[in-house]
Amino acid sequence: MKTTNIKLLLFAIIICTGLLSCGKEVTGPSDPGGGPGGGGSGSSNVTAGAWFPHTGWNNQITLSVPELNADILSNGKVLVFGKGGFEMSQPRLLPSNFDANHYAVKAEMGDIKLIVEGTGAISSSLEFRYILIPSSKIVTDNKLDYNDYNAVCDYYKIAK
Repeated sequence: MKTTNIKLLLFAIIICTGLLSCGKEVTGPSDPGGGPGGGGSGSSNVTAGAWFPHTGWNNQITLSVPELNADILSNGKVLVFGKGGFEMSQPRLLPSNFDANHYAVKAEMGDIKLIVEGTGAISSSLEFRYILIPSSKIVTDNKLDYNDYNAVCDYYKIAK
């Protein structure tokens, strides 16, 4: 019985890892200077991962995100949004609370870690998504609220 449960858990982790490794690269607004913040034609693009569910993991999950580089870590933005849950919350930036649990983010070169603190029940509708913004695409004039998922998606032309 325990062997079957372990096999099912491992299968779920493998499936989730495969789904999480899929990301979609999107380009930000274009202009001769390479978009927000300048950077010219050689600048990197904004990258948005697909929404993925909170299934198959307990207190922490590590997402492999090869696009997460030193530029983004030091001068860009790593945004992770959550939505759904028992409250059917609209997307909001982490760290935040969902389903009586606290969710935090730790970004490292090539990886994003989602950390869950709490012992509350977790809804199967809870989902997460990351958006990586390189320094060349950062808006510096306070015209974009990076806490607002819809505003970020609209500005960078990311499918919601």
